[in-house]
Amino acid sequence: MIFSEATPSDATAIATLHTQSWQRYYRGLLSDDYLSNHLAEQHQKSWSAKLKAPSANQLTLKVMEHQSLVGFICVQAAEHIELGSYVENLHIKSTYRGHGLGKVLMLKAANWLQTIAPNKGLYLEVLADNTQAVQFYHGLGGETVKTTCWDAPDGQKIPELIIHWQAGAVQRMAMQNQSAT
Repeated sequence: MIFSEATPSDATAIATLHTQSWQRYYRGLLSDDYLSNHLAEQHQKSWSAKLKAPSANQLTLKVMEHQSLVGFICVQAAEHIELGSYVENLHIKSTYRGHGLGKVLMLKAANWLQTIAPNKGLYLEVLADNTQAVQFYHGLGGETVKTTCWDAPDGQKIPELIIHWQAGAVQRMAMQNQSAT
C-alpha cells in the first residue's frame, strides 16, 4: 500500500469513494433521493475545488493499492480555537475496512499535525447513529465532548457527536506513527 498526498488528479476517485461511503453508511439517515441523485455531483465539485486550491493548513492523504484508491483522510490544522485541528473526512473502501487503514491514516495525520500545529487537540464530527465509526474513534482514544445536530444537505437535522482528542493524545498518535515507520 502506498500513502501519499492527494493532488487535483485524485479529485474524482476521492469524490467517488466519499460518495460510495455515504451511500453505504448513511442510507436511512439521509434521504434516498439526496444520496442517489445529488450527492455525487456535490462531492465532485467539492473535492475538485478542495484539491485544486488546498488551504495552507490542509492535508489530504490517500492510500492506494494496485493503482486504486482504497482510503483517504482530510485534516485542517488548527481549525478551531478550543478544539484544535479538524478531521474533515476519513473514508476507507468497504472491502478494506477492519484492516487498520483508518488507524494508520489517523496516525499519519497526527504526525503531520505535530509539524504544522503542535500542542493542539484534534476533533471531528460523526453522525450519532454511525455506531461503527463512533466505536472506531473511541477505540483510538477520542472522547465524545458534545452532542449537536447537523443541518444535513438534504434538509434534515441529524444528531451528531463531536469527538475530541487532547493535545497529548495527538502527540501519542504521532509517536505511534513514527515508531511504526
